[in-house]
Amino acid sequence: MGKHYTKETGTPVQFKGKSRKRRRLTAAALAVCIMGAVGAGSFATGLAEDAPVISNVIDGDKHYTVSIPSTDVDRLLYEAGIVLNDEDVVVREENANGTTVTVKRKLMAEISVGGKKVVAEGYTGDPVGQLIENAGVELGSLDAVTPSVQTQVWEDTDVEITEMKSIYIVDNNVARNYVVPAGSVADAAAYAGVELGSEDTLSNSKQDVEDGMIISVDRVTYETVEKTETV
Repeated sequence: MGKHYTKETGTPVQFKGKSRKRRRLTAAALAVCIMGAVGAGSFATGLAEDAPVISNVIDGDKHYTVSIPSTDVDRLLYEAGIVLNDEDVVVREENANGTTVTVKRKLMAEISVGGKKVVAEGYTGDPVGQLIENAGVELGSLDAVTPSVQTQVWEDTDVEITEMKSIYIVDNNVARNYVVPAGSVADAAAYAGVELGSEDTLSNSKQDVEDGMIISVDRVTYETVEKTETV
């Protein structure tokens, strides 16, 4: 027989061999249960690791859904059949919907501004405004951009920037404000829709428009005067 000490008093308690055998069986059964639980946990973990994960891959206007037990970028691109060029960029994002991999392809933009052309580099999905910034071009607050600065670009493209000026045109003693392209006074008046007669003139006609410029329209009119004379 052996001794068992209670936790409270430490007093030895006698137990018989029969009870000892039962304790050994109980301990063995407990060990089997623990091993089984560990094995089941490992098996479940293995299943979880092998479970497919749904990821999204975006390449320009093409969208792919990939379901594999991995979110490794190289594997996702391979499964989607995407081949990268040397200067392409890959962006990975994690969100509530899982993993999203976006491929940004290198592209070029030719920007026309002030009679000059500037080449800018960018990536698919960039807005036109980003390409203009990449080119080091500063936009005026009134400048017109085609396509608009918010437009996303998906391929090599041309961008045109038109410098605009705010002017005032006084016609028949009425002043109106217009936003016109930079250029000559005559072109500004035509853009504003001012119609001139063959003998009408514009002030500052030999200058280019500037912000805040005031242009006056001088109208030439003729009147027929009838005069009666006594003979």
